[in-house]
Amino acid sequence: MSMKGKTLVGLDVHAAQTHAAVLETLSGELRVRRLNGPPGEVVRFLEELGRGVHAVYEAGPTGFGLARAARERGIVLDVVAPGSIPKGPTDHVKTDRRDAVRLARLLAAGELRFAFVPSVADEQFRDLVRSMLARRQHGADPRVIAVAWRAQQRLHQRWHHLREQRRKPAGVVAVACARELATFLWEAATLD
Repeated sequence: MSMKGKTLVGLDVHAAQTHAAVLETLSGELRVRRLNGPPGEVVRFLEELGRGVHAVYEAGPTGFGLARAARERGIVLDVVAPGSIPKGPTDHVKTDRRDAVRLARLLAAGELRFAFVPSVADEQFRDLVRSMLARRQHGADPRVIAVAWRAQQRLHQRWHHLREQRRKPAGVVAVACARELATFLWEAATLD
C-alpha cells in the first residue's frame, strides 16, 4: 500500500495519556503531541487530522477497543504485537515519545506487521473457550497439562514457520504437524 500523501501516526497509548507522533509523508514533517485523557480521546484526535490517516499502536493492556472504535468511524488504526517491532542495537532508552516516533517511522518504512483485531464477539468466544478448557483441566495431572501446553506452543510455531515463512502447502504443513503431535501424545500417554 502506498503511503504517499498519507498522514501516518504512531501512538503510545496508556490509560491516562497518549503520545502521538504525526508524520506527514508529503512534507516529511514530524510532530509529537501528548493527549491527556482516556484512550477514547485518541479517536477524536485522529478524526481532527482529516482523511488519509493511518495510525498504529502497540498491543497492550488497553486492549483492542481503541482500534474497534476508530474503525467504526472510518479511521485506519492497526495494532502491532510488541514482539514483532524491529529493534535496533541502540534502542536502549524507552520513553513514550520515542516509542510513538519510532512506530510512525516504522509504519512509513513498511516495517510493521499488524495483529488481528478481534471483534467483541470474538473476544467473548475466546473467554468462553478458556473457561471451558480450565474446567476440563480441573483435576488433570499437571504433567499432562504441561505437555499439552508445550505441544500447543510448538505446533503453532511449526505451523507458522512452515506455512508463513517457508510457504509450504497447507496439506504438507498439516502432515508435519500431525507427526509432531504424535510425539507429544506418546509423551503424555507414557508418563509414570
